[in-house]
Amino acid sequence: MTHYIELLVAQARVIDPNADARTGRVIESREEDAIFCYPDSASVRAGIVAASQKLEMPRIGIVGAGGTGGYILDQVAKTPVREIHLFDGDELKPHNAFRMPSAVSIETLRNRPKKVDYFHAHYSQLRRGIVPHPYYIDGSNIQTLNGFDFVFVSVDDGPSRKLICEYLSSNGIPFVDVGMGLEKDDASNSIFGLCRVTMGTPKKSDHLPARLPIVDDQADALYRSNIQVADMNAMNAILAVFKWKQYFGFYLDYDLAHNLSFSAAMLSVVREDQG
Repeated sequence: MTHYIELLVAQARVIDPNADARTGRVIESREEDAIFCYPDSASVRAGIVAASQKLEMPRIGIVGAGGTGGYILDQVAKTPVREIHLFDGDELKPHNAFRMPSAVSIETLRNRPKKVDYFHAHYSQLRRGIVPHPYYIDGSNIQTLNGFDFVFVSVDDGPSRKLICEYLSSNGIPFVDVGMGLEKDDASNSIFGLCRVTMGTPKKSDHLPARLPIVDDQADALYRSNIQVADMNAMNAILAVFKWKQYFGFYLDYDLAHNLSFSAAMLSVVREDQG
């Protein structure tokens, strides 16, 4: 088809040098049961359709739709995953708007939507299959995670992390857990710290007890800073999505590291727990 277009356009340009067969018209997806609202021309233009097809899986879960979870969704939404399930019971608040993707209007904040409902409405403009669950995962509903192909865990509570990750690991569901620790250096008035990405799979989980922060740290939460910055939320999410894509073969993975630590001060990534 491209060859015929070039032949015809060459003749047309003899008459009009500006003639072009490409109209730039945006069309809706015509495929039956299409995932995207309009065709993924980016993958076609880059010639990576075959690689992208490795990510065509039925169900991905994102537990925690805060800053990092929002950036995870932003990336996963642009892949051919059939369903993306979001779990979070929080309402969208002004401080969330400054550490998540996109821009939130003041009218939206005044309506106090659930985070998952906001993300569902926003990303449904791009694709189908965003499934909001406006509640927290706990012992009463942990079985909801059964049958997922992969789960991203983005929670800031130690006991919840322990419950979710142990359940996923014991049921052979691959997952990535994310977290960050940022502090302010008073002398320089600068921020330092790191973000962590830990993957657990059916083949390797022996490193998890040493890597996952699972203590109940809520008792002293009032006395600790909880610094989060949008770029570190995004970095944490991007590293998590990289591990997911490596696990399913979209990206090459030379050392099979199951734990990554990114230092803000050094701009370096430490890769550990190979296997």
